[in-house]
Amino acid sequence: MTRTARTRPGIPRKGDSRGGHAALALVIVVLIQVLCVNAASASEPVYIGEAVTNMAIRSTRDRGASPVGYFEANDIVRILEVEPEWLYVRKSSGGETEGYVLRHLVNVTKQLDPDALPYGAVPSRHAARVIYDAPLYDGPSTGSSTLMNLPEGSRVAIISIDNGWAKVLYFRQYGYVYMSHLKELEPVMPDALAAKPGQLIAAFATAYETKEDQLNIGRMNNIEVVCGYMRGQVMLPGEEISFNKWVGPYSGARGYMEAPILFDGKTMPGYGGGTCQVSTTLYNALLPLRGITVLLRRAHGPSGAVYVPHGVDAAVGSAAIDLRFRNDYSFPIMFETYAGRGMLFIGIYKAW
Repeated sequence: MTRTARTRPGIPRKGDSRGGHAALALVIVVLIQVLCVNAASASEPVYIGEAVTNMAIRSTRDRGASPVGYFEANDIVRILEVEPEWLYVRKSSGGETEGYVLRHLVNVTKQLDPDALPYGAVPSRHAARVIYDAPLYDGPSTGSSTLMNLPEGSRVAIISIDNGWAKVLYFRQYGYVYMSHLKELEPVMPDALAAKPGQLIAAFATAYETKEDQLNIGRMNNIEVVCGYMRGQVMLPGEEISFNKWVGPYSGARGYMEAPILFDGKTMPGYGGGTCQVSTTLYNALLPLRGITVLLRRAHGPSGAVYVPHGVDAAVGSAAIDLRFRNDYSFPIMFETYAGRGMLFIGIYKAW
């Protein structure tokens, strides 16, 4: 009978270098996991919300991922990170649990960190222009799925740049475009007060459908009409703007066409359909600016508008449904706009 030396699991026999490497790798993996858990646990909530309904806490950003816990309706939700579709949250009652929940299932009620930006704000770091029709992928790889082709000459707002890829928002997810497809890269100044006249202090962009049916043709027209009214306009210190008064009334005489409008979660035809996407894009450009005070903003309904992450849309169309804001900076700001072939961009500059 041949005797086989017995070893404890994970501890190599003397002289077994492969076992030593395996044990070392195992220790490293365990240490990384512990460090990640400790880092996540050390994070402090930035916002407080309330669960809209009973919902699962997922282990990953996947609706089919295994639940690691549950919220009941009206439970307190502590929000650690905000993404376009998901929130990374902590549940403290009944044992501490962290994971992902869908953003639209949480009603955000309070900002805990006074230095944080308002909930949902996505500051852009750069703006750029597309050199030629360029694919926008759903991941930073040419092997990823194509979300759309960015039209030549369009402007994009860039959240970050990593390994030659520009990260942008696309509806309720991230999109990626290769930097070699962009030109005129322009930084967004992180401190508007320190910016010089003519420098960009905020930018935001959204995508829209380009179907050639009659109502969507009207919608695309209306987006371009609004952008034409806004382009190059200057807002003085202390000035207040009502979006409706600024670009309205929404009538044929002003160049608007009939298109779908979203009201209280329902879609119906009406003059000026599509203008809400411009007001929403503007609202998101304004959100990171601490010197701009939003006086009135209303969402479209519980589901919000799908062309931006949930909770940051801005409906317009009447005295009660308007986007109103005030320039509390000591300097004027100027608006740049671009709209065409499925891309809408708004940039805000320090005027002088």
